[in-house]
Amino acid sequence: MEWPRDLLTLGDWISLPEISEYHVEAVEVLSEGTRRTDQVTKFSEYAEAGIEHYWIVDLDSPNSMITYRLIDEDYENFGEFSGVAELEFAGSPLTLDLNALTTPRAQRP
Repeated sequence: MEWPRDLLTLGDWISLPEISEYHVEAVEVLSEGTRRTDQVTKFSEYAEAGIEHYWIVDLDSPNSMITYRLIDEDYENFGEFSGVAELEFAGSPLTLDLNALTTPRAQRP
């Protein structure tokens, strides 16, 4: 089976066969219309689908991010960041400049 290269619905994801060499993560950017869904509903949906890392980025000033990791079928808070986030991901250091997400350059189409 060829692994899909497009965005998947949660139903599509759940129906995929388990293949251990693929690693899936979720990053949500909050907006007024999705804030409750991203912070409440998707927790249980993503946990059920087995998505190990779930990051929520809030672009309201100051820009911030909360990282969660799936532990025993529930997400646990693994860190809250603003400004520059320095963390380890999949054994490698990762630096994210959260403030750069709202600069004029980041806003270009």
